[in-house]
Amino acid sequence: MMRMRFPTLILLFFLFASCRDKEKQVMKTELLKVQEIDYPSGSTLNFHKGKLYLMGDDACEVLILDTAFKAIGKIRLFNSEAGRIAKPIKPDIESSDIIDKKIWLLGSGTITPYRDSIFQINLSDKYISKTSLKVIYDKIAAKIEKLNIEGFAKINEQFILANRRNTSGVRNYFISLPADFLEKQQQSNVRIIPFVAPSPDAGISGLTFYSKRDILFVTCSEEFSKSTIEDGEIGQSYLGIISEASKKLDADSISTLNWLPLSVISQSFNNVKIESVAVSEIRKGLLDLYLTADNDNGKTILFKVRMFIK
Repeated sequence: MMRMRFPTLILLFFLFASCRDKEKQVMKTELLKVQEIDYPSGSTLNFHKGKLYLMGDDACEVLILDTAFKAIGKIRLFNSEAGRIAKPIKPDIESSDIIDKKIWLLGSGTITPYRDSIFQINLSDKYISKTSLKVIYDKIAAKIEKLNIEGFAKINEQFILANRRNTSGVRNYFISLPADFLEKQQQSNVRIIPFVAPSPDAGISGLTFYSKRDILFVTCSEEFSKSTIEDGEIGQSYLGIISEASKKLDADSISTLNWLPLSVISQSFNNVKIESVAVSEIRKGLLDLYLTADNDNGKTILFKVRMFIK
């Protein structure tokens, strides 16, 4: 395993300005820990009651960790003799959220029928259910250039999906769905909202809504790929913050000036593809952010960043 090799933590201050309400916040960030673990392709991460729930896009099980990145449990989701599910048939779970004591895990939708399902795991008894999202994904695909779902979050009574750009001519989008979309896929209205990423080559890789502060955290990464299913050269990764997020979902497009290039915090973020962020609050204004990176080599890198929001 790889541990952080920097004896001195780097402390940085960033001034963020919200593009709509002009609020200014001074944010202090500090890299606390970075560790590579022997778990394949970490693509989505959640924090719940002191535990981290990590899933890889070709992994067979959800890995449960403590906040020091020590594995403390597993939830078997797929049966496979190989450690990684083969790319042509992998479920490609790229986004998730914990809602009503269940982990919701979504396939990217890039290949039917393998990648167009949602899995729900009850955290109490570990019961797993599977539902096809083909009806909803077909509605989305009819309105955008290329389907590639990489973010998922519930914001009040709406569900938000994030569709990632991978190639030139394809944009990033938020997709708004009603609260009952899973039970009423045929009747559900799909609303497409263009999203402005921090660079022309950056694609959305994850969403996390922190309801206590009405903040939507967005991760984006640059990957120079020819399609939605091929891997490519990795560039910069970013962390974005959308304040008062619940008030901005009716807009014709969504953007923010609150972007942090993660390599500015530490060289540990150089050329790593950040896929997701999970959030916990230590005390008022002091947050711990947990990020996962998948560099397409069969392993996962985890980061812990402390952020103070004034």
